[in-house]
Amino acid sequence: MSIKHLTVQIGTAKPGCCCAPKTSTTASVAIKPVVSEFPVKQLKVEGASCGSSVKSIENALRAVTGVTDVSMDLASRVLSVARTVQTDELIETLENVGYPATAVN
Repeated sequence: MSIKHLTVQIGTAKPGCCCAPKTSTTASVAIKPVVSEFPVKQLKVEGASCGSSVKSIENALRAVTGVTDVSMDLASRVLSVARTVQTDELIETLENVGYPATAVN
């Protein structure tokens, strides 16, 4: 397992985010690779700026029927989703919670 570091500047955090009132912060994020018997889709997610954002994104997708595993790398903003659902449904779910996304692979 690898550790990534990211510095977040004010103005990139969503209102109510855990890092919104700070001028900057350094966070260590453990990245768990997604290994699954189901197809894994990678999405580039916009607007994620801290661990709270990642948690919101991962929880929203875990609630989708057909998603078996989710993991996001905050530093690259790439989300890996093991799923049996269509990519469009994943993107729509993310847009509904305020995080636009595009397919990577």
